Amino acid sequence: MKLNKPKITTLIIVILVINLIFFSFTLISKALVNKDNITSIIDNYDFKEYILNNEVIKESINNYKYPKEVFNYIDDFNLKKLKKSMIDNLHNNKDIILNKDDLSYLIKNSIYEYDVRTKENAYDLVISDIEYLVIDADNYFNDEIINQFNIFRFFSNDMFNMLSICISIILTFMLIIIEKRNGYLLGSIIMLSYTAIIFYLDKNILSIIPNLGKYISNKQIIAIDNQYMICFILGFVLLLIYIISYLKKEMRDYRLSKWR
Repeated sequence: MKLNKPKITTLIIVILVINLIFFSFTLISKALVNKDNITSIIDNYDFKEYILNNEVIKESINNYKYPKEVFNYIDDFNLKKLKKSMIDNLHNNKDIILNKDDLSYLIKNSIYEYDVRTKENAYDLVISDIEYLVIDADNYFNDEIINQFNIFRFFSNDMFNMLSICISIILTFMLIIIEKRNGYLLGSIIMLSYTAIIFYLDKNILSIIPNLGKYISNKQIIAIDNQYMICFILGFVLLLIYIISYLKKEMRDYRLSKWR
């Protein structure tokens, strides 16, 4: 494809792609800070899996210090209370998501229940590991996750969202003005390709967020706002215009060749 102004067109395409990436980030951020989605994320968080993957816990289990079954008796009622507290803290923008004392109480009760049922004495073997686990969980939830959510909250601003989509539309029309008919094709390729990528992200959003999606049992519990369909509609319209324009040119050339 021969471009009318290769340097300017390339620059516009690069800026457009960067802006679309930013637009994607605003959509992902809006999805992650949505109150219903926060509730779904925490409700589907697998605390037992998180505990078993803790380095110290995993090492002790692998070295047969105590069996992993000591964590099989986590009380559902207290776990739901813990999760509800985390949901409320995130909804209310608190500085702490997880109360580490509540987590410690939850795990200790599980070990106590294990000892009662099996007539063993695992509690004394696990207690030092629990202290490490709780400190690790405090750093993970109350530092890493909080920091991530603060970033998501900042970029979920509707102003960023609307500004980025407006810039994308303006840049696309600049391509059309500069490149004429080829601008329709370039714009449609970029917009339709972007829509395909964001559609994939929509189905795998929790798999691409560091730390957040690792222990969530259902990776498809949340969805990105369908604002990205604006890009699909724009890309489809531009492609349609290009095809019609191309066919008209071919028919005109065909009639001219016959007339000659």
